[in-house]
Amino acid sequence: MAHTRRNYDTQPYWEGCDQRELRIARCADCHTWIHFPRGVCPNCWSDDVRHEAVAGDGQVVTFSRPRVPDGAPPMVTALVALDAADGVRVLGRLEGAEPDAIRVGMPVSLDWHEEDGQLVPQFVPSGGAPA
Repeated sequence: MAHTRRNYDTQPYWEGCDQRELRIARCADCHTWIHFPRGVCPNCWSDDVRHEAVAGDGQVVTFSRPRVPDGAPPMVTALVALDAADGVRVLGRLEGAEPDAIRVGMPVSLDWHEEDGQLVPQFVPSGGAPA
């Protein structure tokens, strides 16, 4: 089933998610990483944009720990700088960490979460030292 987030430019990204593979767009001319995917490089305006599978290790850049109703599980959203794609930051849930233990620089690894029938990236603590 096609997800409403999919379009011509984002289709390879979502197909990667379907296969539990994080695919980040990259300009074939100037090698700039591009996320969220688009059809034209914002650096050199080339339309030769391709998607490459990358590892999902990185560090928390910032995070949000919104208040939730009593009894509801906490949900933390984190912006993660990927180690394998210089300059790329991916937004996703952060699971498996006590909310009070989360910090900027915390090392995390890619995991997956199903949302409305679509696999989407989420992150879990990786246990290494902050970069």
